[in-house]
Order: sequence, then C-alpha cells, then structure tokens
Amino acid sequence: MSRDEEYLLGADAAELARLRVQHEIWREPMLALMDAAGFRAGQTLLDLGCGPGWSTLELARRTGPRGRVRARDRWRAMTEAAERLCRENELDWVEVECADAATPLPEATFDGAYARWLFCWTPDPLPALHAVARALKPGGRLAIADYLRYAPEVVLEPSTPAFARGIAAVEASWRAAGGDPRIGEKLPDLLADAGLRVIRRDEIRSSGGPRDPLWGWPTSFFPLFMPKLVAGGFLTPPEAAAFLAEWPRAAADPRARFSAPTMLQLVAERPYPDRARCRADAPS
Repeated sequence: MSRDEEYLLGADAAELARLRVQHEIWREPMLALMDAAGFRAGQTLLDLGCGPGWSTLELARRTGPRGRVRARDRWRAMTEAAERLCRENELDWVEVECADAATPLPEATFDGAYARWLFCWTPDPLPALHAVARALKPGGRLAIADYLRYAPEVVLEPSTPAFARGIAAVEASWRAAGGDPRIGEKLPDLLADAGLRVIRRDEIRSSGGPRDPLWGWPTSFFPLFMPKLVAGGFLTPPEAAAFLAEWPRAAADPRARFSAPTMLQLVAERPYPDRARCRADAPS
C-alpha cells in the first residue's frame, strides 16, 4: 500500500535527489558504523527504513554476492527507487520490500541490521526494535544512526530570529507527524527493553562554513521544506520568506557557520542465550 502522501518530507524527485546529497555528506560516518558493527562479506543483513537505497547499496557492497541483503521501507516510492538502484548496480542478492519496520521477520535469520534516521520518524519504536531483536541471530548486531537532539543544536552564526523561528517550526511539524527529534536520548533504554545490549556509542558533532561539504545538507533541505511548513500552518508566508532570505546572505558571509544536530551512532547486540539481558549503554 502506498502512503507517500502521509510522509512529512514527501517522496518526489526533488526529495529523492536531496536524499542522495544527504547520503554523500554522511557516507563516511555510515561506513565507520558498519565497520564497528562488524558487517562483512557473506553475511545476511537487514536495512530498515532503506529509503531510496543508498544504505542498501553500501550494505550489499559489504556482503558481496555470497551474502544477502533485505531492504525494507514503508513508502512505496522509496522501495521503487531502491529497486531501481539495485538493478542499475546488478545487486541480485538484494531483496527490497514495502513493509513497516515492525512487521515480523523470520526469527534468528540476520547477522546484522542497520537503521539510519528511522526511529526519529517512528511514533513507537519499541515494536520495531522487538521485531529486529527477534530477527537477529544470537550475537547479531543492530547499528543505528539517528539524532541525539535536533532544534537546540541547529545553529546558524551569525544568528537571526528568522532562522531560529524556522528551525522551531521544523521541529514542531516533526512532532505533529508523530516523530521525535530527541529520539537518541531514549534509544539506549528502548534497546534494553527490546532485549538488546548496547556495546558501542559514538556522538558526532559537525559544523562548517559555506565552502564546506556540510553546508550542502541544509542547502538541499530548507528550500524544499519551507513551503510545506507554510502549508501545514507552522510558518506564515512572510516568516518562511524571511527564513529563506537568511540562507543566501549567510552563504555570502565568510564568517558564517552552520552547526548540525548531534548524530548518535549505536551498536547493539542480541545476547547469546547464556548472557543476561543488560541495560548497559557503555561507550566504547
């Protein structure tokens, strides 16, 4: 069933192009997280909330044709894009399905699972975490990349009231859609509740100026999303116009600096049967 009209960010061509930009900017932390989780050739891996397939592509390169990758997203337009990407790259060891993250999976099937920016959009992450925990083999690992917190850390320097108002509206619309921009603060406890043991925790803080690659991330997002905030009643048209006017002014200012929200990267493991359930979230 297609429900793209309900997805806050949409799934049109412009959004799919933005997601490619986002992937390229955050690709190196993704690869480091996959390394930390021990994802490797020959494994069977699960990509939850795969979107248009960029993370799926990276997982498939890891497993190689001796392994298997199952990619899942609840939005039909996303899975269709992921299927196209896999065909273009001749990844016939990848299966793409349109399904919710909480849909049951075969028990003890996967060596690992990956989820990036999934749980911040999930009104109740626990059913999905239970489904993943059950689907992992003992010793299997779930790698998560998600926001630790959003609005308090998204800052443009020099700061302006128009920019601050726009970021507050982004977070308000996010919560109204059932998401949680501070999901990272809750994830360690949720993982423990699902029977998974956190074995690694990393926090990534990033900032950059107009000439840095990071600048391209908000540049690709704000013009697309501001009209949706107006349509949803989270900003007035003058407020959105004032926000959008700030960005080219900042891009022309060599003093300008954009700070991104802190990304939380976790690796959690399904314990072997002889290990007690653990609520630990000890850093590496």
